[in-house]
Amino acid sequence: ATGANRCSFHNCEISGLGNYALWWERGCTDNSVTESYIHDCSAGGVRIGQGGPPSGPNLTRGNVVRDCLIRDVGKDFYGAHPVWIGHACYNTISHNEICDANYTGIACGWSWGYGTSGAHHNIIEYNHLHDLGRGRLCDMAAIYTLGIQPGTTIRNNLIHDIYDWEEGYGAGGIYPDEGSSQMLIENNVVYRTASGGLTVHYGQDNLCRNNIFAFGRDTQIHLGRRDKQSSLTLE
Repeated sequence: ATGANRCSFHNCEISGLGNYALWWERGCTDNSVTESYIHDCSAGGVRIGQGGPPSGPNLTRGNVVRDCLIRDVGKDFYGAHPVWIGHACYNTISHNEICDANYTGIACGWSWGYGTSGAHHNIIEYNHLHDLGRGRLCDMAAIYTLGIQPGTTIRNNLIHDIYDWEEGYGAGGIYPDEGSSQMLIENNVVYRTASGGLTVHYGQDNLCRNNIFAFGRDTQIHLGRRDKQSSLTLE
């Protein structure tokens, strides 16, 4: 959909597709996917927003993915995500079960480093993410973020069994990658991951509090590059 407003998919089953199941693209606002079952897709589940920086009034915002089961996606395109948020804001991903995929479960933000980003104030909460990576890909996580995104909150998620390709470069629970900044990460339980339950590359002014990171294969908290200006508070 492009420019869609207040459309909903409720109690649907979507499967057997060669691409993503749904894509709320440029200018889509206040749409929802709820209580639905998405599975058996060559690519991913739900995309929100676009890869390139938005221009004008066409920012995608206010969309919801809630109470869905998204599994067995990325069957042919391993790098596809069950849920992907690009340059989009005020979206909520909540109370979903996401599993059985070959890469990151929920990705949010699509701007490397400290450059301009349209992603902010997104909420990722109360999701159950497990059995991701499955030994096929690496440099991934159950929840992955990229770029400056003030107001984005990752809270109350249950994450476990996230594993990378045997010779690969890590698979974490929550992974604020390049430039991820001004986010709150709280009240998550993360266990049995290949690398850190929290894997930080670099970013600024992030607050991580009251989480449990346990039984990581390599580490519980992995800190990345030292050559970038970064700040992270752990409580």
